[in-house]
Amino acid sequence: MTSATAATDKHELFGVEAVLFVRDVAATVAFYRHVLGFNLDFDCGSPPIHARVSSGDPASPATARIRFELEPTPQAGPRSCSLYVYVGRGLDDLCGAYQRRGVEVVSLPRDRPWGLRDFQIRDCNGYLLTFVTEVGSAG
Repeated sequence: MTSATAATDKHELFGVEAVLFVRDVAATVAFYRHVLGFNLDFDCGSPPIHARVSSGDPASPATARIRFELEPTPQAGPRSCSLYVYVGRGLDDLCGAYQRRGVEVVSLPRDRPWGLRDFQIRDCNGYLLTFVTEVGSAG
């Protein structure tokens, strides 16, 4: 056991939440709720300067969570983050639903050599979200 492993064994590291810097937290939350189907967990401020959305029960460790924070200075150019959102079932159907809602689909569902099936969308801020499932679970 290395010293780095020993250090993490003393703690309960159980998840990671992405924090995306955005120009308009309220508009971003609206897009994620009404277009992508996420739930609002909370927001802070009026107008909001920080918020979190999730895919389901906010207490469940299997829930996808994304935070948004008002960016300190406007960013020029494309966003430099890509997120993987794991889908339990119905990946192809989810892609079709997003297409019908007018979401920018960057790549259609495809099987990858590392055992995942995925598709990509671009959100209202230019961030790429990759929706993935294990090959054989795409249904």
